[in-house]
Amino acid sequence: MNVAAEPHRLLRCVAVVIWFAVTTHADAAPDTVWLDDSTAVHEFVDGVMASQIAAGRVVGATVTIVRDGGVVLSQGYGEADRTTHRMVAPDTLFRVGSVSKVFVWVAVMQQVAAGRLDLNTDINTYLKDLQIPETFPEPITLTHLMTHTAGFEDKPIIGLFARGPQTVGDFHTNLQTMMPRRIWMPGRHAAYSNYGAALAAHLVEVASGQSWDDYVDSHILKPLLMIDTTTRQPVPKVLEDHVSNGYWLEEGRYVAAPFEFVTIPPAGSVSSSGADMGRFMLELLAHGDTPAMAATTRALLFAPGYKHDSRLNQTRYGVYEQNSHGQTLMGHNGDTLAFHSILLLCPDLNLGIFASYNNERGEKARDELVQAILDRAFGVPQVHPKSDQAMNPERYRGWYTSLRAPVSGHDKLQSLLQTFEVSVAGDGTLLVHTEEGVRRFVKIDDDLFEQEDGRERIAFAGEGPVATSLFVDSVPPIDMARVGARLSPRVQGGFVLAVLALCVAVWILWPISWLRHRGRIAVTGEARATLLAALTSALIIGFCVVISRAVAGPRDLMFGLPETFKQALWVPIALIPLLLLQLVYAYGAWVGRLWWASRRIHYTLVTFAAIAFVVWTFYWHLTAVIVEI
Repeated sequence: MNVAAEPHRLLRCVAVVIWFAVTTHADAAPDTVWLDDSTAVHEFVDGVMASQIAAGRVVGATVTIVRDGGVVLSQGYGEADRTTHRMVAPDTLFRVGSVSKVFVWVAVMQQVAAGRLDLNTDINTYLKDLQIPETFPEPITLTHLMTHTAGFEDKPIIGLFARGPQTVGDFHTNLQTMMPRRIWMPGRHAAYSNYGAALAAHLVEVASGQSWDDYVDSHILKPLLMIDTTTRQPVPKVLEDHVSNGYWLEEGRYVAAPFEFVTIPPAGSVSSSGADMGRFMLELLAHGDTPAMAATTRALLFAPGYKHDSRLNQTRYGVYEQNSHGQTLMGHNGDTLAFHSILLLCPDLNLGIFASYNNERGEKARDELVQAILDRAFGVPQVHPKSDQAMNPERYRGWYTSLRAPVSGHDKLQSLLQTFEVSVAGDGTLLVHTEEGVRRFVKIDDDLFEQEDGRERIAFAGEGPVATSLFVDSVPPIDMARVGARLSPRVQGGFVLAVLALCVAVWILWPISWLRHRGRIAVTGEARATLLAALTSALIIGFCVVISRAVAGPRDLMFGLPETFKQALWVPIALIPLLLLQLVYAYGAWVGRLWWASRRIHYTLVTFAAIAFVVWTFYWHLTAVIVEI
């Protein structure tokens, strides 16, 4: 059933949601009995979804809730295909993105239980067709892969997706060519890794002697009767008519997106229905032995893994905690460019929630839905009292960046886009500046802060007077680290704008100044020097336009470097001989007294700014030939 077709019922459901929003408050007692009332749950979720669809924020979605071994709700909302107006049904397949990794961790634990893999053995011991470089004395183990502490840079970003089976490449070849650099000692930092999950799936292949797709079919899908789920790309023909389209926003409207082929498939290739994900959650929440897993094997998935601060959520063995509302919650989010999913478990209450949206920007709607369900079941989170401890603003103030960042490829600039500022207001409130806006936090304990609405916490660490690390409660698999102001978007962006201003001025001010001095007799070499500076300035301006367009709309980069981007990467290299010649002219301008004083000063500034800009492009790997600086 799809509630989008029942307007009268929707009005009643919306009224239920409005009533709840008005009457629920922070002191509300947990209402777990509500979760067992299928009719009440249906009405509430229907109301939330009706509101989101009416606001134009949702094309289609699927929601499943399980509790105590049974299904409370499994329902589709909106459209799976806007052209044919095919509605979402419980058996409609959605791309679940990184929720696919939970299948990887289940498979790993199955092989650990079978004695073919060990969580604490050097993974190179198992690997046959590739080896991970021994960059550090400590080897990488499956424990590191499952807790995202292997120390890999974030790779791949460019080329994570492909547009078709002809360009997706071979999984095992991609494992070789897309291998990330090891940049931290294993076990020291958390940095979420798609590659690490795909590598773990390959270890399952080696241990079992089966391909990844065949292994999942025989050891997970068939035992759990998940007939509407597949890891294969594209999906088998028998399932083609049940797959939901994905939708991107273009010029303010949703358009159908191509099927997103994942180049390292185990990290995110699963297509599944809400009904099947309900079966999967019931397996994860089961207490006894099942055809898929023994109870002891399942328990390993939920064993403590890595934690950066004992007061915050931690990463278990594959899933990560998302504790809130006084409940122990854990699971995994999944995002492709078009689909946004969540699998959330509350083992203490035998509760599981799965939701998936099929449109760009669906992640916000997904998060709002889950929060609404948790608020309804457990009450709005309590806000902790503000700490009386004195706060040293200088300990926290500064710039921080995600350690989930690329460092060796053309996508290194991504780390700059993930850098954010922490400041302190006059009243002692901590301000975290993100692309979504400023979030306000109050101190509740030593180095621990809580968002004013109680829905997020952050903690700082560092032995000296200045904090060197920042941890976010909602994203346990990713640590943040302090960086100097020179690596902040403000300084880096300011530098680029200054260079561009000087280059643009060449094309605006120089013609004006030439008109003002047109009666002057030119000195030999002035024309050539002027043309050269005009050329290098135009190249820098064009380069910045191409790169900024790619960064502003990074969707294409996820499918690989666009041709215009590849061509632009040769511009800094082409500038090197031109700028060396321009440097000679700049020297000659002062020795031979070319032009007039203001022009000589501007010419010199443009020359040195252009040289600094080329160095900048090499630092950020925005060159066809990557050189470490």
